[in-house]
Amino acid sequence: MNRRSLLGAAAATVVVAAWPRATSAAWLRPDRLAVLPPRYRQLLGLMAQGMTNQEIGAALVLSQSTVRHHIQAVLVTLNVGTRAAAIRLVRT
Repeated sequence: MNRRSLLGAAAATVVVAAWPRATSAAWLRPDRLAVLPPRYRQLLGLMAQGMTNQEIGAALVLSQSTVRHHIQAVLVTLNVGTRAAAIRLVRT
């Protein structure tokens, strides 16, 4: 499957910057998100949307290496082993 971003990096940056204010995060459990810094919460939201590391990097203007590092930090902080487990944990 070839996923492509519908937005360019600059446009995606604007959308992502507005995302926490513009969307309801009712599906995210605040008690479980409290342990994550805001940037990691933002990253987790993009992961939950099904974005690839490359797409997340473009949206947040980060290198793929930095995205991998941040994802690993999210997994360790939430004490889970996979992206899917992290998303499941904050949704249930």
